[in-house]
Amino acid sequence: MNERLTLNYGLAWSMDGYKNYHLGKPAFLAPILGESGLAPAHRNWKNFSPSVGLAWAPTRDRKTVIRGGVGIYYNFFFQNQIDAERALLGPAGSGRQTVLGSAVPNPLAGILGVPQGTPLNFTGSPTPFTGADLRSILPAIRAGLTSNLANSDPSLTNIQILKQGNTFVSTADLPACSSQHASVGVQRELARDFVVSAEFVFRHFIH
Repeated sequence: MNERLTLNYGLAWSMDGYKNYHLGKPAFLAPILGESGLAPAHRNWKNFSPSVGLAWAPTRDRKTVIRGGVGIYYNFFFQNQIDAERALLGPAGSGRQTVLGSAVPNPLAGILGVPQGTPLNFTGSPTPFTGADLRSILPAIRAGLTSNLANSDPSLTNIQILKQGNTFVSTADLPACSSQHASVGVQRELARDFVVSAEFVFRHFIH
């Protein structure tokens, strides 16, 4: 703007292209997502990121500089879960699934504290159920789960059969993650090669 005032400004736009926009959710999830949340995720077209900043030397000796800036920024935090969500909402038997122990009954008899048929969900005290026990039954568990999914009604999704999932399921109106950043500061040269600065920084994360 002049020798003692510099102004920076800009406008960016982030393409919202990382969700499963073609996958609706089964009515099974209505109690959690609501009826309006079962539709495929909507694409957000308004991810605009304005920013402005300035640096101003109020005195002619330019030993004092006042700086400030503010901006809005977007990021995407769920990329690594998109494939897992796609598999969970896909037809029965499609995609890799993680099944929690709460859905797997113990097939072994004679284990103290873990009767046959007890879910293999150990969140409390230690039990005599060992890693060797798990290794001995794991092939049969995998085969049974695979068979159940492969022979299920193809009109059903994996989550309708498994009744569980280890990933997020996006609502129809899931907004993009953004943050508002602002800062203001002053810098003063007290002597040659000696500068003192003070800054106030504000960051507000949304969604």
